[in-house]
Amino acid sequence: MVCPGIDAATSRESVRIAAGFDRVRAAVGIHPSEASSCADEFGEIERLAFEPGVCAIGETGLDSNPGAPPMELQTVLFERHVSLARDLDLPLICHSRRAEETLLSILPSHCSHPVILHCYTGPADAALAAASRGFYTSFSGALTFRRNEALRETAARLPRSLVLVETDSPYMAPEPVRGRTCEPAFVVHTARRIAEARGEPVGETFRTLLGNAERAFLQGPCRRPSVIYVLGRRAYVNLTGKCCNSCRFCIRNISPGLGGYLLDHGGVEPEESRVLGSISRLPREGLEELVFCGYGEPTARPGLLARAAVLARSAGWRLRLDTNGLMLCFSGRDEALRLIRLFDSVSISLNAWDQCSYEALCRPSPAAGDAWARLDEFVRLASSAGVGVRLTAVAFDGVDLDRVRAAAALLGHDLTVRGFR
Repeated sequence: MVCPGIDAATSRESVRIAAGFDRVRAAVGIHPSEASSCADEFGEIERLAFEPGVCAIGETGLDSNPGAPPMELQTVLFERHVSLARDLDLPLICHSRRAEETLLSILPSHCSHPVILHCYTGPADAALAAASRGFYTSFSGALTFRRNEALRETAARLPRSLVLVETDSPYMAPEPVRGRTCEPAFVVHTARRIAEARGEPVGETFRTLLGNAERAFLQGPCRRPSVIYVLGRRAYVNLTGKCCNSCRFCIRNISPGLGGYLLDHGGVEPEESRVLGSISRLPREGLEELVFCGYGEPTARPGLLARAAVLARSAGWRLRLDTNGLMLCFSGRDEALRLIRLFDSVSISLNAWDQCSYEALCRPSPAAGDAWARLDEFVRLASSAGVGVRLTAVAFDGVDLDRVRAAAALLGHDLTVRGFR
């Protein structure tokens, strides 16, 4: 289930609900009907978009019904939501009432992220035009109303892969429960009428609609890991799943994520535009630093790491690099030094005290070569770069912390012990 907000308060509540239920996701946004009173809350929507469980931006859009806020205000607010969804590469949930043509004129002709026309009751030509761009059209209980034969015909004409159903709870209760407070279970009635309108077996339609919803909201097998996650007063950039080590104590061995975030990239690297767009949108308020860490080794994508660090620095972030220190296995000293100097501090995972213990505990790939010697060299290079250096080890069975501490002292640093999650 997707629980959308219509302003900052309901968006916060949606995030809270999503945090309490594994199969509930949140969408955050400001409804066009709130454009006059809540436009100044958009900064809060940007912040909430980085919360775990948020799967979409919205509900947003345009509404030309009598009594709606001025269209100029709605348009500016809608454009801000469109831009946010683009930069975070998140689905966009669009409300449109008697404004379909204008809404489509504002949306890009091509979006890398899904776009959903929510609770659609507009004309067929606008829905077909949206489908030609790959946008989804979602139908609520209104499709089941006896007088809405034209809406059922629209649903029948759309590509079956771009049709969705929804409740629009607590409104739009479908036939045969019309008049009652709508609830998620009632979506089955709308789905049955979709099957009837399309002349398809009900079971087949249900399976199609489920698959469509998973793609539209990037859930199920389509779910993507977060590239930004926030824990306490720090934000972390999860820009790669690559790592030349297979450490015995790595959290990836026991969990695909933490703090409610999915972080395991599953072999599919996030696009550069999504990484940079997310960094550009991340509010700094209440956060002490931006840490490049995640579920992979950030220096495995050195070019993207450098561009992301430069972007973050221009936005005023204090920056930290968390690394296994093996960059010199694959890059030259000059490149590594330039990269190190982009950060305020570098945290290097030591975890061992010699080559033998490093190979046993951190299990570097054969391509890393003499990993322990390269790690030693990287620590010394970082120490000469004029940035803060911290050496760390994980408190894990087999890690002799006293010997690791002695090895750190030989490199000129104290040791910081991290807990095993």
